[in-house]
Amino acid sequence: MNIITYLPEYAAQIVNLWRASKRHALGDYKEVHSTADMLHYLTAVMCLEEAVYLAINDDKLLGFMALKDNWINQLYIDINYLNQGIGSQFMQLAKQKSDGVLQLYCFERNEAACQFYQKHEFKATEFGTDNEEGLPDILYKWGD
Repeated sequence: MNIITYLPEYAAQIVNLWRASKRHALGDYKEVHSTADMLHYLTAVMCLEEAVYLAINDDKLLGFMALKDNWINQLYIDINYLNQGIGSQFMQLAKQKSDGVLQLYCFERNEAACQFYQKHEFKATEFGTDNEEGLPDILYKWGD
């Protein structure tokens, strides 16, 4: 597996993985954006404003992460490749790219992700529902 920077030929795979991962993590959840809207956001906003990294193996997308200003804005792993160290490699990269501080939001009901971030030394600092999904979330912070 290699971690590479975003390449446009993976855009459709990214959106499909993103949607499947959210459904898996959140269970009974109604997506607030269409596939077309997510594809537009990825290609016209996220990839222009954030550093997007892809975990690739034999041209198959295994996961992706988006970073901006010490924020992990997106981190999703293909549900068929969970618990294989891909997320940990993304965490290592994010910490290397940061200035010693990282923050991210995680939905409370995504217990596996919350445990993952805690394992990687992130501390819960705030709780709320200030997101477009209207779901309770946690602000996690790593570093000083």
